[in-house]
Amino acid sequence: MIKVNVLHKFIIKSFLPLFIGTFSVCIFVLLMQFLWQYLNDMVGKGVSTSILIELFFNAALLLTSMALPLSVLIASLITFGNFGERSELLAMKSSGISLFQIMKPLIFFSSIISITSFIFQNSIVPKSQSKMVTIILSLREKSPELDIPEKVFYKEIPKFNIYIGHKNKKNGHLYDVKIYDYSKGSENVTIITADSGKIDIATEKQHLFITLYNGKLFQNFGINVNKKFYLRETFGLRKILINFDMNFKMKNESVILKHDLSKNIYELINYINSDRKLQDSINLLRIKYLKQNIYSCYKPKKVKNEYKDTNINILESYYKNFSNKEKIECLRQAQYESEKIQYYYYMSMIRQNDLKAKLRSHYVYLYKKFSLSISCLFFFFIGAPLGAIIKKGGIGLPIVISISIFLLYYITDTFGSKLAKEGIIPIEYGMFLSTFIIIVTAILFVNKAANDSMKINYKTCANLFFKKLRLL
Repeated sequence: MIKVNVLHKFIIKSFLPLFIGTFSVCIFVLLMQFLWQYLNDMVGKGVSTSILIELFFNAALLLTSMALPLSVLIASLITFGNFGERSELLAMKSSGISLFQIMKPLIFFSSIISITSFIFQNSIVPKSQSKMVTIILSLREKSPELDIPEKVFYKEIPKFNIYIGHKNKKNGHLYDVKIYDYSKGSENVTIITADSGKIDIATEKQHLFITLYNGKLFQNFGINVNKKFYLRETFGLRKILINFDMNFKMKNESVILKHDLSKNIYELINYINSDRKLQDSINLLRIKYLKQNIYSCYKPKKVKNEYKDTNINILESYYKNFSNKEKIECLRQAQYESEKIQYYYYMSMIRQNDLKAKLRSHYVYLYKKFSLSISCLFFFFIGAPLGAIIKKGGIGLPIVISISIFLLYYITDTFGSKLAKEGIIPIEYGMFLSTFIIIVTAILFVNKAANDSMKINYKTCANLFFKKLRLL
């Protein structure tokens, strides 16, 4: 018992530094990918460092749920690969310790990571994601910092295009300035050229003061009674005031909180239940409306009230006795009623399709919290036995194998989520397709590692896969 406890401590000490190291590297790589994805929204906006730190902090919290399973996979594969390469795994088995006993402390550790990941996704990730999305949307709406390049038309100022031939960076003077003003519409464009000028920013960062020297103004007043009116003006000094808000304004986070990505499990389930009730009520109202209006038609005075909306055959018999004028009026009324019913049905279907899309999206985020958490545990059951099979440690081959397996999982998960969101396949199949694949793979590798088998029988793999598929 003492030997086993010492062995467990040795295994945990071997695994824990690798897990922390790989987790840090995974977070860094995912953050770099996040930075590359949203780089255009950040560059040139003049946002304070505190806002960017908050953005990256919330992004790191969000990416933690993705980094944990990959870290478990890499760390477990390297750990058991090192054991196999240094013949430590062989020594353990020679002492009568089974592979399951060797894996036991890390199974417990991986289970804790899986449970922690689930709690983390349910309590912290929704808040972090809502804050991150709020900052990104606010960055996209913020005007860029005023940095007009030379010999290029600058179009970042709304309704203005500005061209500068040369800039003196020491005193801020501009030369060969051209300004195209579209604030009064494309039919009333004002063109201003000047030999030199200067741009100053108001202290509240909401206006630009442009001072121009020795220039000309050309303005088009549009077309009036087949005549065009223009204005030409030569000036020595002209000052222009332009509205240009450069302040960073954070959007209201309450709007983001209504979306599925910012809800925990309790909120997602509440929305799903309420959405189902709403769809049922829409169906009942649509059926009731169609029943009430399906035989609705123009009713001349000679048709008795008791025959109204009761029997189509009776209405047809009266229709034969109508005059041509009454028949035309009846057909017009019938066409109007049918178009009204068709429009109501069309709008009702659009609303219901929108509700179904939101319902599927909420289901996807609900199931993803479970699938990502489960993957932390089963990636260990892939990494540990696979490391014992290949008997290769270090950061070479194990890293390549781990990333390949995780990419296959990520692509399958993304593909399944997309199909589930679009309603092409059942949501459960789409969301747990990747989980099913890693579970089958884990069972296969554990079986091979426990039997010290270096070869993989692909026929056995296929039979095992279809057997598990039939159980589902």
